[in-house]
Amino acid sequence: MDRDRIRADLGPDVISVVSRSGAVTLDGTVVDAAQIDKVAEIAGGVPGVTSAANRLTVRKPFGGQ
Repeated sequence: MDRDRIRADLGPDVISVVSRSGAVTLDGTVVDAAQIDKVAEIAGGVPGVTSAANRLTVRKPFGGQ
C-alpha cells in the first residue's frame, strides 16, 4: 500500500490501512467526505489489491464547523 502517497494527498488525517492477501481495509477519519472516495481510489489502484473495505468516516477538526 502506498501510505506515503495517501498521506501526501490528505494531510494529517488518521487513517489505518491493513492489507492481507490483496484485501485492504481502510479505517479512520477524514475532514472532508471527498477524501473518502480519494483514499478508496488510491487503494484500489495499488497493484495486487483485489478488494477494499472502506470504513472511513468524516470528522470535523477540533473547533471546526
